[in-house]
Order: sequence, then C-alpha cells, then structure tokens
Amino acid sequence: MLPFRTSTNEPLHLSADRLQMQAQPGQPSKVRAITLQGNVVVVLGKLEVRATRVVARLDSRGFPSTLQASGGVRLQLATSQGSAREARLSLAGRRTLQLAGDARLVLRDPEIMVQGRQIDLELESGQLTVQQARVSLRREVEGG
Repeated sequence: MLPFRTSTNEPLHLSADRLQMQAQPGQPSKVRAITLQGNVVVVLGKLEVRATRVVARLDSRGFPSTLQASGGVRLQLATSQGSAREARLSLAGRRTLQLAGDARLVLRDPEIMVQGRQIDLELESGQLTVQQARVSLRREVEGG
C-alpha cells in the first residue's frame, strides 16, 4: 500500500501490481501523476475502489486531486456497492464520485438498485444524480 494524504489530511491508500510515477517536465523530483495497473485498490475512508487501472493526478502541492479508474471498476462505500466501466473520484473541493458506462449502485436499508449511463454521487451530502436512470426497490418481507 502506498499511503498518501489528501488536502484535508484524510489518509488515501493505493496498491497495485505495478506503479509508475510521472514527473513534472524539468522537475524530476516533483510528481504530477501516478499510474497504477493490475489489481488496483484505492481506499479513502469508507470508500474502497477496485479496478484494473487507476491514474492519480496530483495538484501543485503534491496532493491527489483526481483519480480516474478503468477496467471492471467495483466499489464499496459503507454498506453500498457499485460497479461501472469507469469511475472518477474528485478530491479537490466538493468530493464527488462519478461512475460511467453501465453504472450501477446498490444502496442498502431499504435496498435500492440504481442503474444508468452515469451516476454522480457527492460523498459528503450523499446527493445522487443518475443519467438515463432505472431504479429498482426491494423491500424485505417481514415474517418470512
């Protein structure tokens, strides 16, 4: 696991089979992007993202600003689970998670499955926006 801190000092952990760091032109000691490939796992608080490839872009202070995941993206957020072809996690300003391409998110208690072309989730507020939405509600049957 490669530990980082976000601009709000929250720990961010990255792991993968392969890692490549890209420096700023003319400044070899200043990293501007990190590419992770193969069995990538990203952990930020209660959010865990798994994918084949993740590119983490760093801001001018060296903090991760965005993470772009691709290749069989799977995520776990507290008790919710999701999947998509691609995901983008924005860490600068409002923290948002965008799922794109056969996006699906299953929320618990009660169980609600949301599917669409794109799902945008604000991590702090929990506000959810879905493009071309399909929603399934499933309620547990009491007593049996």
